[in-house]
Amino acid sequence: MVLEIFHTMNSIIAFLCIVMVGLTLPGSTNAESLLNAYDFSRSGQQVDLGEELREISGIAFTPDGRMFAHNDEQGTIYELQPENGSVIKQFYLGKENRQKEKRISRDFEDIAIADNRFFMITGSGDIYEFREGMPGEEIKAEKHETFLSKEYDVEGLCYDPARHALLITCKSLPKSLRKTYGTSKKSFPLPVFVFSHEKRAMKPQPAFLLPKRLQSKSEGGKKFKPSAIALASPEGNMFLLSSHAMIIAEFSPSGTLLSYSELSPEQHPQPEGLALDNEANIFIADEGTVYGKLTTYTRK
Repeated sequence: MVLEIFHTMNSIIAFLCIVMVGLTLPGSTNAESLLNAYDFSRSGQQVDLGEELREISGIAFTPDGRMFAHNDEQGTIYELQPENGSVIKQFYLGKENRQKEKRISRDFEDIAIADNRFFMITGSGDIYEFREGMPGEEIKAEKHETFLSKEYDVEGLCYDPARHALLITCKSLPKSLRKTYGTSKKSFPLPVFVFSHEKRAMKPQPAFLLPKRLQSKSEGGKKFKPSAIALASPEGNMFLLSSHAMIIAEFSPSGTLLSYSELSPEQHPQPEGLALDNEANIFIADEGTVYGKLTTYTRK
């Protein structure tokens, strides 16, 4: 209880210190924005994924350009061929206790790769770290618990080499923090947290807060709630994806909104995964009713 109160006070102080930093009114854009190099009004190249990836949740690239993905609820990791979505191999996260199910099943939301290590995060903020497996191999994962919980509704994860850390996005806040900041139940800033890769531990304060006024125009003014996050440049710019608002947005390393674009619901039924390859092509993964989908956007 004491630890919980301590964290809450630290979070409040940190939020108050950065709440006014880097927030830009929706609709603001930067002429030098990286996101402006893509045209989301045109259909990207789209391929169907296998039935096993109908509920695809996260995607990530290795430094040598290989794509990996996972689906929701199961600890199965797939290496995919980005051009056609075919599965090259798959491996599994095995349970340690072996009491009931042989493999780990959790509410996995996103995946990141750093220094040849894989990381997957759950909706309640637990991080599972593991190595790459051979085809069909069952491997052990190390679990890192954080102060996050289901109340944060964790969704996004990516690795930022400049910070030497994992960045974590949330779609909500605990009710206690909403009241503290004098915000309404439906209007509050969303934090992007930092998990130190060196210390394997969460930093108590967020890297920045997302603008609470960023919302869609064509989707009935739905609020931007991040489903995924991906590093967009070596300098630390980030692309964030919101399935709720059907928006992809770019932020500076300090959290300044640089640009955003709305996505087509016809092209993206439920965008959940986001990643960039070494050529700066943007990949968006969508859940589907029968098959998952993988869409590629190249620069203009």
